[in-house]
Amino acid sequence: MVGSDQLNRYSRYREAITYSNFGDSACALLIENVYNTERGFIDSDYYTNSSNHNKILLPAKGMTCVIKDRSLSTQDKLVKWDQFDLSGAFYSAKISIEDILFHNNIGKKDIKKYFLSQFALKNIESVASDLNEDISKFKFIGDEFGYTGTTSPMLAYAKAVEEEELEIGDYVIFWTVGAGTTCACSLYRY
Repeated sequence: MVGSDQLNRYSRYREAITYSNFGDSACALLIENVYNTERGFIDSDYYTNSSNHNKILLPAKGMTCVIKDRSLSTQDKLVKWDQFDLSGAFYSAKISIEDILFHNNIGKKDIKKYFLSQFALKNIESVASDLNEDISKFKFIGDEFGYTGTTSPMLAYAKAVEEEELEIGDYVIFWTVGAGTTCACSLYRY
């Protein structure tokens, strides 16, 4: 997995959600199947709901305008974040996680850690509650790095490895959400 975002650079100074929350990050995470072991990538699940496609735009006026209109204001080149209900996106995490576990005959009790989008702790708490899981199984690093977009679950995973919270053979779940709403879930064995 590779991710890179400069979200803070494109935040509007007067938008509380983006300017105070966004962080910049780039990282790569090599996830592989380890030969002659049961370790590595196991399965994935995806969900898309395009009904909110116009709520988060970067750039606000679209890339075509940025390229063609040399007089475009700076504000129109930054992210435009309209308020909308994200609860459905985070509820889809419960569905994806339960589906991926069912299809692989793995129980929630077998999952050591969850690495979710670090957008907000309240969203992670909501997913933990929906799954009836202990919040301690969910790594949160958003208070340290801000919301780094696509890299946020990877940074949470890296922090857990650094802090020796995983042992060889542990099952972990990655789940994240992107604008629009597009969600991805992966099951991995460390």
